[in-house]
Amino acid sequence: MIIYVDLLFFLNLFFDFHLLLTVNNALKRYIKLKRILFASFIGALTTFILFLSFDTFWLFLLKIVLGMLLCLIAFGIKDRKYFFENFLYLLMSSMVLGGFLYFFLLTLSENHSGLAFSYHEIKLSFLFFVFLSPFLLTQYVLEQRKMKQKQQVVPVTICFRENQSVELVGFIDTGNHLEDVITKKKIILVSEKEIPKTWDYNPYYVPYHSLNHHGLLSCIKISYLEILGKRFTNYLVGISHDLLLEDGIECVLHETCLEEMI
Repeated sequence: MIIYVDLLFFLNLFFDFHLLLTVNNALKRYIKLKRILFASFIGALTTFILFLSFDTFWLFLLKIVLGMLLCLIAFGIKDRKYFFENFLYLLMSSMVLGGFLYFFLLTLSENHSGLAFSYHEIKLSFLFFVFLSPFLLTQYVLEQRKMKQKQQVVPVTICFRENQSVELVGFIDTGNHLEDVITKKKIILVSEKEIPKTWDYNPYYVPYHSLNHHGLLSCIKISYLEILGKRFTNYLVGISHDLLLEDGIECVLHETCLEEMI
């Protein structure tokens, strides 16, 4: 079996770079690319250690230490939590990428007839893995972000008064800072179509300022807001006439809802 050391070095450099870049983008570390590239270069140099004789346990331990070294070089160590978050995400990204590549390799080499499975040798160009890896890691980061956003989607019950309540699907928007400057009550946004027109309520207007807009927001006093079994009373409902929502979201909650739910 012929092993091209230079090709092995550049492949490891490529994979290390994309794994560290995945950690940087997913955790929003904002580290410069040249630092990530330097860490990847150091990681690629350690490839030659694999030619030494190690048993399985020491080889596994060596890979753990090398992973920590890469995180230390690329991201530094501000505190223990920061360091171990970087290391664990690098470890998970490596496992996800390795699992996907192994899955593709196994799937493409599989033959089956009825319930009988067999495998044949398949030779794939290293370019296949080079082009496939960034795509898989990018999709992994995107799916992680979607899952994180879904954690901010919660069932909401808004009780306006006795026998007048609505059940909605709310999204906790960390960018929603709306507040009534007089009562200091936080404001959640609900589309006007979610409020029954037969209900008689007296709205009052709260001035608001956003990045590109300012004006008066029509608000309604409520008895309470219930999220996952917890009730909150320090909120107002802001009626929006042009609230654009998607993915089944029916109202936009205030950023403080996330803190109060913990």
